[in-house]
Amino acid sequence: MRKIIFNWYLALGNTEREVVEFKDDTTEEEIEKAFDDWVWDRIGSDFWREEEK
Repeated sequence: MRKIIFNWYLALGNTEREVVEFKDDTTEEEIEKAFDDWVWDRIGSDFWREEEK
């Protein structure tokens, strides 16, 4: 197993950190996709929403 640390620096001294396990044969592209999903799960609602009518 590969253990990859995902870090999100929220503000000075405030970091969100998660250790994510991947199979040994996981590609860099798959890890990058998992990281993208991890980030968007945290920030998606802060950056876009439908305009109210």
